[in-house]
Amino acid sequence: MDEASSFTESAAFPKYAQQQQHFEQRDIAIANSFTKRYEIWLAVHSLMLHEHEQNAATSSQKGLTSPADENAELPDARERENEFVWLR
Repeated sequence: MDEASSFTESAAFPKYAQQQQHFEQRDIAIANSFTKRYEIWLAVHSLMLHEHEQNAATSSQKGLTSPADENAELPDARERENEFVWLR
């Protein structure tokens, strides 16, 4: 079984499989191109995710917060500001 058929036969990638089948019916060269571009897309996004996770881990080791952590703290900060306004 080649890599292309492993994608198309996988239930984990139903949208890919549907599109691949559509391209295979039209032109095998287009289907092969689609598969290659999809593989590249997966690789790039996997590397981007890995880099993001490493940066987040490095930031937490240095005591820095990530943007996601800062955004999680925003509602608390707004509540404290509102409480402060009422205390004046």
